[in-house]
Amino acid sequence: MRSDLLFERLLHNWPAKVLSVAIAIFLFLFNRMATLEERFFSVPLEVHSSENFIPAESLPENVRVTIRGRSQEVNLILAEDIRAWIDFSGFDHEGTFSAAVQIEKKGAALHADPIEIRVDPATLTIRFEKRMRKSVEVSPNVTGFPAKGYELSQYFLTPTTVEVEGVRSTIEHLRSVSTEDIDIGGKTEDFTVRVRLERPDQTTRFPGGDVVEFYGVIQESVILKSLENLDVIALDLDPSFELSGEMPSNQMRIQGRQLLLEGLGQGDIRFTIDCSTIERPGTYLLPLVPDVPQGILVLRYDPAEVRVDVRYAEVQEPQQ
Repeated sequence: MRSDLLFERLLHNWPAKVLSVAIAIFLFLFNRMATLEERFFSVPLEVHSSENFIPAESLPENVRVTIRGRSQEVNLILAEDIRAWIDFSGFDHEGTFSAAVQIEKKGAALHADPIEIRVDPATLTIRFEKRMRKSVEVSPNVTGFPAKGYELSQYFLTPTTVEVEGVRSTIEHLRSVSTEDIDIGGKTEDFTVRVRLERPDQTTRFPGGDVVEFYGVIQESVILKSLENLDVIALDLDPSFELSGEMPSNQMRIQGRQLLLEGLGQGDIRFTIDCSTIERPGTYLLPLVPDVPQGILVLRYDPAEVRVDVRYAEVQEPQQ
């Protein structure tokens, strides 16, 4: 009898009672939510994949993690207390796959309760290709020009080939990799520089290291030059004689350092003929001899001989 009375009292005006309890629960949760605090972290993303397959596109290095909980607990949590990772290791063939980003609590995050953790992005869709590795040549990317009159005559790379690893679609067609810019602007002497290699794409890496040594040999530029109608000087001609008539046309092909050749003046390069054996007037066939400064190489000249007419020198009467 008494239990019936108790049950009747409980059911009396039950809608109002249920509503009161619901409002009380809502106010409790609202109060809890109002006292919660949010913090944001940028957390490194670990990527697990099959040893034989690697991402064929760039992956985010970090993910954004949002933590919501009581302020006294949330404020104790550091970025190092959250680990973010994604697992593609179950895929063993090429293709495009999706996986969810996983979160693991560590340190202070383990003892925070209750706590809400969200990650952005929550899932990633990535294309995977077979991992490939091979040896390719190193090609130096030389820029600029040495000082005037100088040139890069040769260079040496150490090493000349490197191991490169990446996705199949990139590596199978790769024949060489370039260095970063090697500036030789204004140089006048040999030099050595260490320079990094440029990756063909973001998925490529160099297992043995991405730095090579470049040794450049800088030398003065050597040029060729053709000259025509040079002066012909008669050497050791008896003062009582003189040459008559005009000399035939001549030409000379020379080789030398650019700065030296460009600095020569008129008359520095000429021909000579030896007249020391001439004892009387007449016509003589004499060898034509190039006369050039030291450091200049005569490649060829023409003619080899000239015919000269020799006569007695005219005696000029002294002026009154």
